Amino acid sequence: MSNLKERLKAAGVVSQEQIDKLAKLEKEEAMLAFLKTLEEERKNKSIEGITAYHLFHKPTEKSFSKILGWQQEWFDEISAAGHQEKLHQSRIEKASQSEKQLNTKSIKPIEQNLGFLLPESYKNFLLKIGCVRYAKYAQTIHPKDYTYHIAEIKTILETLIAPPIELEPYIDNLQLLPILAVDGNYDFVLCNNMHKNQEGVFYFVYHDEAFLYGGQTNMYDWLTYKFEEMMFKFANG
Repeated sequence: MSNLKERLKAAGVVSQEQIDKLAKLEKEEAMLAFLKTLEEERKNKSIEGITAYHLFHKPTEKSFSKILGWQQEWFDEISAAGHQEKLHQSRIEKASQSEKQLNTKSIKPIEQNLGFLLPESYKNFLLKIGCVRYAKYAQTIHPKDYTYHIAEIKTILETLIAPPIELEPYIDNLQLLPILAVDGNYDFVLCNNMHKNQEGVFYFVYHDEAFLYGGQTNMYDWLTYKFEEMMFKFANG
């Protein structure tokens, strides 16, 4: 088709503007066909179909309530489709607020105790949600438990074979914020070298490995990623 378009353009039959419009229509038709396929697979109530549909329709707005609502809708549909046993075996739960949200007055003492500012997106999470539980043993860490988990993370980090370059200047005095602990594995934010908008980098470390994994740079993207990862593993496990 592309060769035909080029020949028509060279012959002066169609303009570049017409070609661009045609390409846009073709993309729209392909997208409509893809969405129709997703909807059909979803109606079949298969785990793969339902999960693919929700992964494609994940929220774009950076709203914690929408992110939680997205996981809850997926969970409800998977459950209603008759897959409760696999949900139970996978230890997955419907996302819920497990601790009350904090207020602005309680944030400052937390930062004073830590010795550094909380990333803005994480601060918003504490103020609007508090803590989230979305699987058995999978619950975000409450500020009251920071001290214990910070010590645990630092112990693990001491075993790293090759710390990332951004960790090297701070390896003896890490400022880190524990986010999630599951079976001895941790998600945490490195707050030593936060950007001007007060956001740190999220990392994940396994207690039995000597490597560090990282990616997201705000709490919204981190929570979305954790739910994406959970759904994908559930559908492909």
